Amino acid sequence: MDARGLDARAAPRIGRIRGPRASTFLIDRYLIREYLMFLGFGLGMGAVLFIVVDLLQTLDRFLRIKPAFSLIVQHLAYNLPSELYKGLPLIVLIATVFLFLSLTRQRELDALKAAGISLYRVSFPILLTAAAISIAAVIFQEAALPELNAKAEEVDNVKIRGRIPATCSDRARSGTARRTRGSSGWRSSIRWISPWTACCSSRSTRTSGS
Repeated sequence: MDARGLDARAAPRIGRIRGPRASTFLIDRYLIREYLMFLGFGLGMGAVLFIVVDLLQTLDRFLRIKPAFSLIVQHLAYNLPSELYKGLPLIVLIATVFLFLSLTRQRELDALKAAGISLYRVSFPILLTAAAISIAAVIFQEAALPELNAKAEEVDNVKIRGRIPATCSDRARSGTARRTRGSSGWRSSIRWISPWTACCSSRSTRTSGS
């Protein structure tokens, strides 16, 4: 009976301890979900703006060259990640501002403050999510972005414009420079040898004449 009574008394205490923590985790998940939703809207709007602006800039060239539709899609697909990466800090800032504006407009921030949750505690999951996005952006910059830029340049210059690839042009230039250096060295050696042979021949002529 005593053990059961102790368990019955301890149960509400454990519930009181775990209840606020569980509700705080629910609030964190709610804030992160809303923040990611605003980030998704920002990335979508950035992608649409990039496609519209890029098509306005390259429409004349596409109409003149008339590339295949798949090449245009590849051009947009390879250039879009780098442009979104450039605008990612602005998108994160705008998503943060819109999140807190939404919380303030719907009186959710006041309700959190009334529940004893400070503004710093509310901002913690947002800052943690922004830090994770920053780390992921750095990894993306080092791992995938150079390859995407190289493929975008290949599609624009080689497949659409029909230019020579950069590696082939570099090899051709290096081979031309080597041939030029070799021919110049050969000519300089001839210029250096010819006065010497002329001097030797003149000396031999004088000796034979004497």
